[in-house]
Amino acid sequence: MSVTFYAMTQDGFATKREPCLCAQMSEHFGAFVMGERTDWEVLKPEASPNCQLCGGSGVEEVRVDLRPQVNFANGNAQIILKALGLPHCEQDLYGECDLATMKRGIIRARNVRQPEVLRERIEGKNFIGHGYTREDLADALCRLEDVVTSGEKRGAQRITWS
Repeated sequence: MSVTFYAMTQDGFATKREPCLCAQMSEHFGAFVMGERTDWEVLKPEASPNCQLCGGSGVEEVRVDLRPQVNFANGNAQIILKALGLPHCEQDLYGECDLATMKRGIIRARNVRQPEVLRERIEGKNFIGHGYTREDLADALCRLEDVVTSGEKRGAQRITWS
């Protein structure tokens, strides 16, 4: 499972054309997937006329999320929320706050020593550890700050996570 942090912008979604999977036997399908072709009508001969996604056209209209966002594994999201000083429930990782609160949380997380949320880096061993090192937390905070900054530029007032 994972938790995604979103900047709640007004321009949250758009529609995008994608080749429908029912037309995947077309010799041109791969070129559409790679973005190399845009003459969509060549997919129709290989499309299924009974397809519920494209109606037999070979072209599907897909809703795309445009909101600035970053995703973390549940355990890592708990560490980040704790470091930010934001209230959260460990079973249900969802919530929201305004941009100013998130910015203060990021500054706090960067400047307050937090040994309870961090683990030490183990050098020279092939080891997968649970939790974040200081470097991991710093990287996660940069990624979260990018979402806040991008959202602010696009008129967002709030950050949500779920």
